[in-house]
Amino acid sequence: MKWGVRRYQNKDGSLTSAGRKRYDTDIGGATANVEQAKKQKAAAAAAYNKATLGGMVYNEKATNDLLKATNRVDWAKEKLSSEKSQGKAECRNQGEV
Repeated sequence: MKWGVRRYQNKDGSLTSAGRKRYDTDIGGATANVEQAKKQKAAAAAAYNKATLGGMVYNEKATNDLLKATNRVDWAKEKLSSEKSQGKAECRNQGEV
């Protein structure tokens, strides 16, 4: 590969076909990940309540599972947000917004 060769953007700032492929956003997939993570968190919360008798008894495994599920939801929401902002930036670069 040579230095200084434009592969992903034209001189006017629009994306080439390789650039569109590289920066392709998957908002639908990210939304599906958020929904799946929310379902897993709800299941983990139900398991936590059952295992700890409504918070009366400490259960380390149930607590860790609930924390992991919560972190998974947060990560999925951040990923969705970045996909949406990346999609808006691409539209601005192409002059569509």
